[in-house]
Amino acid sequence: MLALTSATGKLGSAVISAILENNLIDPKDLVICPPQPTRTSPTSSNSTQP
Repeated sequence: MLALTSATGKLGSAVISAILENNLIDPKDLVICPPQPTRTSPTSSNSTQP
């Protein structure tokens, strides 16, 4: 399993694309972790921001 953190923007997209296009890891073993909870996240309404 591989977890990518903060894989956003052009660089993050390029890294994810390269991994998938070159079959470097099975997609089911790839975990993408955004830098912050999204607004659609079920826990975002319950979380507090510093």
